[in-house]
Amino acid sequence: MVEHHVNSEITLGRYHYFPPDLLTYSLFYYLFGNILFPPLQTYWFVPLHLILIIPGYWIITQLVEWPHHMLLPFTILLITPFLFTNSMLMWFFFLIGYYFYEKKEEEVLGMTFYVFAASVKYMVGFIILFYFINSLKELRNENQFTNWRIFGQKLAPFIISGIVLSLICLPFGFFDVIKSVFLYQGDPQYRAEVAQSVGPFLIEILKLLNLTSWYLPIVGLIVILAFVILLKQPTYDQIMHFSFLSMIILPFYATELFITLPFFFWLKEGFRAFRAAN
Repeated sequence: MVEHHVNSEITLGRYHYFPPDLLTYSLFYYLFGNILFPPLQTYWFVPLHLILIIPGYWIITQLVEWPHHMLLPFTILLITPFLFTNSMLMWFFFLIGYYFYEKKEEEVLGMTFYVFAASVKYMVGFIILFYFINSLKELRNENQFTNWRIFGQKLAPFIISGIVLSLICLPFGFFDVIKSVFLYQGDPQYRAEVAQSVGPFLIEILKLLNLTSWYLPIVGLIVILAFVILLKQPTYDQIMHFSFLSMIILPFYATELFITLPFFFWLKEGFRAFRAAN
């Protein structure tokens, strides 16, 4: 239970993100909250986001071979709208995960930061799930399901990263964390007590029809159907198409995730195509 500032009033409510989010912001608040909170009020965390831009941009320069005069303004333009939400923390964790998983091929470390990113904004979890399913496909195609050494190596990044997140949750009460996170995200009426529940398309239609209690089952059905349809596509296409779908089914900040996550895939693939064409 933490304090939420709603309409200039303080109310107690469940903390609706996993511990990596809580620990990061709590540490920054512990160090600088007394200085930053009086003038900035509920936006005391924005200076942390400004700090994260520096190492985050360095990571981008390791991934995207663009000159600084092109890459820097484009990056600033992309992330500026997210400085006031914890999407910035998701962005930073995701960048670290992408760097190690894709660039350095250190899949355990990379997947751990992917999981940290998913613990902040859950759409990254869908990307992880696509990677997991495609790892199973590779095992099947290579007839390695019965080779326990290969099987363990292939699934080790997912197992170890899940264990790491679970261990971080233990001091907070593992099931209390699960209850707080999914109760908040799965019930729009409860979410509305401490945060906005607006747009895009699906949630607004359900609010118009007074059917918000059906939100979670409908999203679940859409996600299942999407996975069935997308499974035969390459991983990159799966991520792109599911990102578009998220703009319709996820409430409020889904548009941020649509821009922030696929952005790095677009840059990587787009630059590769540009270099091949020239």
